[in-house]
Amino acid sequence: TCRDTVNTPFTFNVAQTPIDVTITGANSVCTGQNSVLTANGTIDNTITNTYAWFRTSVDPGNLIGGVTTNTLTATQSGTYFVVVTNSANTACRDTNNAPFTLTVNQTPSNTAINGTDNVCTGQSATLTATATLDNNVTNTYSWYRTNVSPANLIPNNTSSTLSVNQSGNYFVVITNGSDNTCRDTVNTPFTFNVAQTPIDVTITG
Repeated sequence: TCRDTVNTPFTFNVAQTPIDVTITGANSVCTGQNSVLTANGTIDNTITNTYAWFRTSVDPGNLIGGVTTNTLTATQSGTYFVVVTNSANTACRDTNNAPFTLTVNQTPSNTAINGTDNVCTGQSATLTATATLDNNVTNTYSWYRTNVSPANLIPNNTSSTLSVNQSGNYFVVITNGSDNTCRDTVNTPFTFNVAQTPIDVTITG
């Protein structure tokens, strides 16, 4: 009959460890664009979970500062990781198993066309497209005469040079081969003129 009961019960809590953490978002964007990465997983939604984002590896030196929510606006190529932590117990955390790879493809810029702008009947000239671009990928070139519309596409010419023998205004669109949404069009068309060579000249008297 000699007994005692603890006055204050011992409260024990099993905090839910986040699991199945993944990252979703656009894997490929163009220069000047961004990809909004979203961390997904099975978590305890009754509490505030915290998110730590990393680029390259999960290392303190690679922590992306100032972001503790489940989304990250990424503007740099690289592999991204996220660590999701249960705020009720910071030992309960999970990291995405597969890193998320983002590629920022360089959009060609400063596109211009150079070449001889005036020839005689029966002659031709070679136009050359120049631009600031990524030389580590295969860039494609689409040439047009008159205006940039499908009907005016010059077929079978996907390189940086074009042989011309017709008067007109010429345009070029340069596209990054890794992402065909990364493209640039020449701002000023190249005007080419074929001057008529006098023929059948005779002298009478």
